Amino acid sequence: MAKAYPEEVQRYIRENYADTPHKELVQRIREQFGCAVSLQSVRCWASKHGINRFPDYTGEQEQWLVDHVDEYVNSIGLTDAFNKRFGTRQNDMNIKAKLHRLIPDHKYGWSGGKPQGEGSSVTAKPIGSETFKSGYWWIKVADNPLPKNYTGDQRRENWQQKHRVIYEKAYGPIPDGYLVVFLDGNRNNFDLDNLYCCPRQVQTVMMRNGWWTDNREHTLAAIKWCELFYALKEAEKKS
Repeated sequence: MAKAYPEEVQRYIRENYADTPHKELVQRIREQFGCAVSLQSVRCWASKHGINRFPDYTGEQEQWLVDHVDEYVNSIGLTDAFNKRFGTRQNDMNIKAKLHRLIPDHKYGWSGGKPQGEGSSVTAKPIGSETFKSGYWWIKVADNPLPKNYTGDQRRENWQQKHRVIYEKAYGPIPDGYLVVFLDGNRNNFDLDNLYCCPRQVQTVMMRNGWWTDNREHTLAAIKWCELFYALKEAEKKS
């Protein structure tokens, strides 16, 4: 039986289930809503409510992917261009899954920008290496030995998200409960002016209201509004 979730969690699943890797979706729900969900329960709930993992592509969209696959360095760039062209919210994993059905030998391996078979092991790469995983670029920052069946937390001792590394080098450690976002939505744009550190609760409000845009100034204005809203609420509690 599918588990009953709070209304805001139900809305979040409906809006993000189709274009977010399931493990990442579950982790976001746990962090943002404090809801003790499991991967199995989320899948069960989605199935019961008729929510599909991979949305259908139109013939025009499929042909666009075939025609433009060689124009971009990595799958993030291709995905961003696809979403702007068709007004969709696909992520790069969905795009790569579709490409593997349309063009089995296409140039994007599951690791992102590298061809299949080249540098697929993240444990064998030297410090400073970069790889693409779960929608983000990662940098190897250490070379601590890992067990055969290592966990995600153990992997993150050696690898960190590239945009967080860049931000911390410029501004210092990121506080607990905060994350670094791309103001223009382009995860290939690591310009410091495009990176902004904000509380996770702000991200939740932004996503709920559909305020993330590809315009840096507009997105920043919306974030500032959210920060002011929470600052005023906090001031009311203290008064």
